Amino acid sequence: MVRFFDEDFYLRNNPDVAASVQAGTFTAEEHFEQYGRFEGRNPNAFVDLDFYLQQNPDVAEAVANGSTTAYDHFVTYGAQEQRQPSPLFDPAFYLEQNPDVDSAVTAGTLTPFAHFFDYGQGNGELRAPAPGIDLQAYAQANPDVLAQAEAGQIGIAEHLFTYGFAEGRDLGNGLNLADFANDPDFQAAVASGNAAAALARVNEVAPFLPAFTPPEGWTPAADASIPVDFIPTEGVRLQIPQGVEVPDDIELPDTFEQPGSSETPDESGSGGGTPSTPTFSVTESGTSPNITLTFAGSATGDITVTENAGALTFTRDGHEASTKPDLTDLDDAGIPGPLTMSAATFAVTGLAAKLAAGATKVDASGATAAQLTALSSNAAKLAADGLSNLTLTNTQSTTEIGNLLGKATDAQVTATNMDGTDLAAVSTNIAKVVTDGITGTLALSTTGLDETDIGNLLGTQTATAATVNVDAASMTDAELGAVNTGIVKVDAISNLTLTDTQSAAAIGNLLGKATDAQVTATNMDGTDLAAVSTNIGNVANNGITGTLALSTTGLDETAISNLLGAKTADAATVNVNTASDSDSDSDSDSGMTSAELTAVAQGLAKINALTIDTTHQIQGQGQAADISGRSFSLTGTNTTTDYLQLGTTSGDDTITLTNVTTTDASVVVDASTGTDTIAFGTGTFSVLFDHTADGTGGNSITGFDVGDGGDVLAFKDNANLDLSGTASETFDKGDISNADQVTGNVIVATNAITAASDIETMLANQSGVTGGAVVVAYNTNTTQTELYFDSDGANDGSGAEVTLLGVVDITQADVANLTAYNFHVI
Repeated sequence: MVRFFDEDFYLRNNPDVAASVQAGTFTAEEHFEQYGRFEGRNPNAFVDLDFYLQQNPDVAEAVANGSTTAYDHFVTYGAQEQRQPSPLFDPAFYLEQNPDVDSAVTAGTLTPFAHFFDYGQGNGELRAPAPGIDLQAYAQANPDVLAQAEAGQIGIAEHLFTYGFAEGRDLGNGLNLADFANDPDFQAAVASGNAAAALARVNEVAPFLPAFTPPEGWTPAADASIPVDFIPTEGVRLQIPQGVEVPDDIELPDTFEQPGSSETPDESGSGGGTPSTPTFSVTESGTSPNITLTFAGSATGDITVTENAGALTFTRDGHEASTKPDLTDLDDAGIPGPLTMSAATFAVTGLAAKLAAGATKVDASGATAAQLTALSSNAAKLAADGLSNLTLTNTQSTTEIGNLLGKATDAQVTATNMDGTDLAAVSTNIAKVVTDGITGTLALSTTGLDETDIGNLLGTQTATAATVNVDAASMTDAELGAVNTGIVKVDAISNLTLTDTQSAAAIGNLLGKATDAQVTATNMDGTDLAAVSTNIGNVANNGITGTLALSTTGLDETAISNLLGAKTADAATVNVNTASDSDSDSDSDSGMTSAELTAVAQGLAKINALTIDTTHQIQGQGQAADISGRSFSLTGTNTTTDYLQLGTTSGDDTITLTNVTTTDASVVVDASTGTDTIAFGTGTFSVLFDHTADGTGGNSITGFDVGDGGDVLAFKDNANLDLSGTASETFDKGDISNADQVTGNVIVATNAITAASDIETMLANQSGVTGGAVVVAYNTNTTQTELYFDSDGANDGSGAEVTLLGVVDITQADVANLTAYNFHVI
């Protein structure tokens, strides 16, 4: 940000820049930073870069050789060195008139100009930047301007430099800008819209005008420049102030009273020229009890003194001059309080110090930021609940928010851009805020806020129309509980992580307002998970982690489907019990419905452990998702009827089945193209084939246990695998290279073969085999036991041999151990 930059001033005084800004070429600040400071354009009304260079030859030399710019030197060095930046700001005068600022400057806290620019010119303070310009006096002399300022419509300094300088306004210090109507320099500045130049002329001439009331304790320098070129209005003659020396080479024009003149005005009006109007002024300097009064002016005669409320009025030759009352507090002036005033009045410099503690009520309607700062700094002067019509914004500091709300009643708060510490100050004083009084956008997080603050800020004082955004990162259970309690006021929640410590209702409420939430599902019950499912769209992809226990407790097919979808991470552990509730709440629980089983089948890719029983099979529930490469635990109850159908992709896939705890689990394999492997681990499995179209010869099974009690290869007799066309399918085993060795439809060939074509030839010699047949035989070329399907079981040219799969760990010797148990046709 450019320091000491006044955008309105810059645009008013640089119409070329204003046109470019209007066209969108750049902003005013960008222009000054990139061009204006190098071109010597003034950044505000109180910095005149030409004047600065004239007064500082060392700076002018540095600028001339390209080492710096006048502006950069003033900001970096000049302000700290208390160099005068323009005729309209005199650092020495400013410090002399403002001992509080002098103390801060001495302490190294700030510079005189920084204080004036940031605070002194504001409506809350209105300090004089130069002897001839008194912003406080200007405000009091122009009630219409003061009213606009108190309404927050304009700043006092802004009005003077924008409008007042050209309107012939009363300056409130004995001068009126109409007094400059005949002065060419002033009028030229007004005509060009150069308020700074016009008011600099006023400041230059002011000490020489008889009507001027100088600032308290100030006298012009002995070598003050004498405005011999000034042309006063008719009847006004300039005078040389006491202490100013007229150089020998200057001859005062007749617009000045001549020093030491013995001429006496002719009061009869005849002769002697036009008499000048007598003047009289009194200046008070020092502090009580050591006060010095200085009398000036052309009036003569005795001086009479009267006192009223601590102020002294001096009268001489019919002309009055007064001092300000020197009061410890307003009781000395007969004003005991309690007082009721506006924020603008309260902020008048020095007034608060005169007020008794706890005795003032202030109407803060339209108060400016500077006025609110003054109120905060003097909050002890305010009565309890004595601050009415208060509206706070992010422009107030945390301390100011706390101080002001502490004295307020029915306050309003615009929370947009307030940080956590600001909002905590509001929470601490929440009772001082009117119902629905908090508006704007609230950003709630753990920064500066705890569960009590969050609860307060989501209560009745926050308007329903307010926008409340919650960043839930690192929030404790108590803080999330406070958010849940006030959920009706919340618009959006980010960075939310839910666990089993939240209730189902809280999970639903919080997720309902969340985006890309995370859920740690470990120990969540069915009702908790149902709440997650209801708001699944607000969970991040792969956002559900931990261990999920899915059953019929609290969950239906939609919930199961949602929880087995993209929102659950592959790394999550998912345990599914289709048979019954994991925590049965009824003796009559009947487990999952067909629709729920379908949802399980379609989400198998996410499941780690699955429990099924005779009644609740996954068979027939549809092709499952790809679970290639997964380790899958399966528990069932009946090998003859319990089947789980697993699907693979068209690539080379592996399905690994492990950790089965009973001997009753079964699997239906519907393999696609590619080389697919089904790996049997610990336990007993039954693999069901119901297709032949997918048989490529590349599929295989590993870990197959032969013999009674071993694993099972099952075949679903249907249109795709039509064996005999009858309900009875028989098993037989023998050397089919010899005629009439076997009968039935499931044949184990104890002899070896070399290719699928051998099956057609050998079955033609088996008169007991009619219709389709499944043949198990050891292939010496592939060195594995393979399963073949022959559609008619005869060598008549109409059949077709399809290689279903190979079992790599059934050797030629193991074939003899295969029994009817190892094969089923259903």
